[in-house]
Amino acid sequence: MQTLLVINEEFAIVQCGKNAYVDTVENFILDGGIKLPDGVISIDYNKTNESCWINGDAFQEFPNEYAELILLKAETLCENFEKRKKECEENERNAEEEKRKQEESDHLANMALDEHKARKLSELNAAHEAAEADAHLLSSLGFEIDANDRANRDVEGILRTIGDGTTMFCDYNNEFHELNRAQVETLQVEIIQNAQSLYAQKWQYRTQVEAAESVEELGAIEFAFSHMRF
Repeated sequence: MQTLLVINEEFAIVQCGKNAYVDTVENFILDGGIKLPDGVISIDYNKTNESCWINGDAFQEFPNEYAELILLKAETLCENFEKRKKECEENERNAEEEKRKQEESDHLANMALDEHKARKLSELNAAHEAAEADAHLLSSLGFEIDANDRANRDVEGILRTIGDGTTMFCDYNNEFHELNRAQVETLQVEIIQNAQSLYAQKWQYRTQVEAAESVEELGAIEFAFSHMRF
């Protein structure tokens, strides 16, 4: 193996004995190399052939002090290169491991979030069912009425039998009101609208749950169904 040195603006090559170093100029400096002397942008030095080219010009003074100094550093350069290479490989392995752990953590977090969302949606269904069962509203007729499924069936039954007469209707507070057919029909429409409002509120809450990006955000969602006031 020839003993030589080639350094320019891009790379550095150093061969001396059993040591052979090749890398970028930046890494050459990191590994213990020395910057080219002022005014020198390249050197091609072959100690075996006793030739020295500087900045592309041949037949420069031989031996060259800078080149000889770098050749003495060949073993150190190679040792530092191997050390830096191992450190880079170790850093890459650590980075890959951290990435794997983060991906695993994110996956578990997403699984946990999905489970919390499923439980939250079950809570929503229960809250909606409770709101439907206890539904009531303030009618445009001036009193409060039950507005659940049974109330709707009762109103339908009244409409089948009332004809052109009147009926006594018991409100939410157990007070009676004499109503004609048109008024009972008004109650029926209001009961249906209240049920539709409860469904609309449910879907709004469902959208909030599905859009939540954290368990904390889910926990901040509270289900509070409101009944209509006409």
